[in-house]
Amino acid sequence: MKNALLIAALISCHLAHAGTYRCERNGQTEYTDRPCGGGAEVRLSPAPPIPKPETRRLRIIYDSDAPQHRYNKAQRDRLYAASSKLKQRNKQLLMQIQQISQQRERELRNAAVSDRDAMAAINLYWQGKADKLQRQYDRNLTQINRLLDMAHQ
Repeated sequence: MKNALLIAALISCHLAHAGTYRCERNGQTEYTDRPCGGGAEVRLSPAPPIPKPETRRLRIIYDSDAPQHRYNKAQRDRLYAASSKLKQRNKQLLMQIQQISQQRERELRNAAVSDRDAMAAINLYWQGKADKLQRQYDRNLTQINRLLDMAHQ
């Protein structure tokens, strides 16, 4: 079936390029692709080419179901920049927490093992500093998530 349609399309294209002749025989008018044998012969010109449609600018039509952003690109860029700064600050906080932990370990090793009150005070001092930095880290992480959620709205 497909082959038959293809052959018909090719033949019609070939016939469209060939000239068309109008022949009058015995008072009747016939149209053929070959010149007439004995009657009057009028060659018809092929149909003029179809004009191309005029070029138009592309119009963007927004789909109502498509997600619309709450913030424009510049605002989203600022949100991303702010979250990036907080991420950098959190990296610094993690490094400070590690340094505090190492400092605490050093001081605990240097303290006299028999002096439990001194060890408890050292541990409490450095643990308080580490906890403060950890709370700041957690607040920053919450803020980062809020900023990224806002940027995706």
